[in-house]
Amino acid sequence: MTRTPDTSRAHDWATSSLWARSLPSETYRSLQSDASVDVVVIGAGITGLLTALLAADNGAEVLVVDRHGVGGVATRNTTAKVSALQGTMYRTIGDHRNAEVAAAYADAQVHAVDGIRQLAGRNGIDCQLTDAPAYTYATEVSSAKDARAEFEAAQAAGLPVEWLTTTELPFPVEGAVRLDGQFHFDPGAFCAGLAAALGPSRIAERTAIAAVDEDKRGATVVTDDGRRVTAGHVVVATQSPIVDPALIANRCAPMQSYCLAARLNGSPPAGMYLSCDESVRSLRPAMLDGQQVAVVGGAGHHMGEDDATPDRWQTLADWTAGHFDLVEVTHRWATHDLVPTDHVPFIGRLAPGAERRWVATGFSKWGMTNGYVAAHLITEAIAGRQAQWAGVFDSTRIASTINLEFASAGKTAVKHLVGSRITRRGAPRCTHQGCALSPDDALGTWDCPCHGSRFTADGEVIQGPASTPLELRDS
Repeated sequence: MTRTPDTSRAHDWATSSLWARSLPSETYRSLQSDASVDVVVIGAGITGLLTALLAADNGAEVLVVDRHGVGGVATRNTTAKVSALQGTMYRTIGDHRNAEVAAAYADAQVHAVDGIRQLAGRNGIDCQLTDAPAYTYATEVSSAKDARAEFEAAQAAGLPVEWLTTTELPFPVEGAVRLDGQFHFDPGAFCAGLAAALGPSRIAERTAIAAVDEDKRGATVVTDDGRRVTAGHVVVATQSPIVDPALIANRCAPMQSYCLAARLNGSPPAGMYLSCDESVRSLRPAMLDGQQVAVVGGAGHHMGEDDATPDRWQTLADWTAGHFDLVEVTHRWATHDLVPTDHVPFIGRLAPGAERRWVATGFSKWGMTNGYVAAHLITEAIAGRQAQWAGVFDSTRIASTINLEFASAGKTAVKHLVGSRITRRGAPRCTHQGCALSPDDALGTWDCPCHGSRFTADGEVIQGPASTPLELRDS
């Protein structure tokens, strides 16, 4: 018998994060009629809104559509660190690609940090943008080797990093990498500001997309209620692509991790911290009702393969209480990410041969900077120009993504697509590729462990790659 997620104590994905309160209180209208524009952007998270704004700055007439609303799904549930130092990313990219790719990735991230800062200032967006150094730190002897390797890889990639053995953290570290000149902000307020800069005529909320086609004359987007938008170009910025002819989602691992906001007796550390220990912990300060709180993250796992969300939040609360004077936890939420098998985002053409359809996905938990990178690369390509790092992020690449991690992702898909027909009879199937879904009671969702689709308890799509609701049977 199929078990439906228990929603009696569920945390609403749309409203539970610290940042949801900053999103627009007056929603934008849904698409009311057929339309024709230069560029349609599907997805109103940070990537889609940045893409639309940069395209508009290039003189294009744009339209942003989203199944939900401004802030998308992933953006409102991020930790919102804007940093070119990203855990152990440079060592990882060097291992999976090479040092030249890592250097190009670093250059793109530095460009994104500067670009977001300038864009926020130019548009007068009040999003609590606060300068802070970024740290990758280790509290274990074994992980200190990883931190040191990241220091060397980041330095080789051109970042002005420092190696430290002490930090402002209230516990000792075995080593830490520091990069100055980074910042954090409120992503809800930032998205609200981007939407305001675009204006209501360029945004359609509560507008789900059923099809995206192209031919030599142009592109056509069809909504689920039959409205049509014709355009010169379409950008799929839905975290995981809802149109995916090249099977990009199959070359990514869907990951789930957790966040909480906590009031402390005293101020949290001013820096942005991410450990490279076996148990990863993320930490940054934020403001809530005029007081500082700590945003603590971590406790991640492969999506759909753990039904212990409350335990994960408790683990983070226990860690916070163990290192700080915890007063109360004010918010709890979960975040979801796609990690490419070669750890570099897919940004560019939707598939080989596509001329008018573009995609941005696989940000490996660093969607703030990579959202800007994607917006820059795609709008430059639409304008007939090629940015210097376009080849590094090329979304049509295949060779570097076929590796041991791809084999592991394939094994997971087979397990939930074929094996579960015996072990989990009656479980609802994802409308993307038919994998058996897992219930998450704490979030009140059905989750796909294969490619990261999520549905509400009653079957409505939260995020893709699935775009069709579930047909749930009574159990």
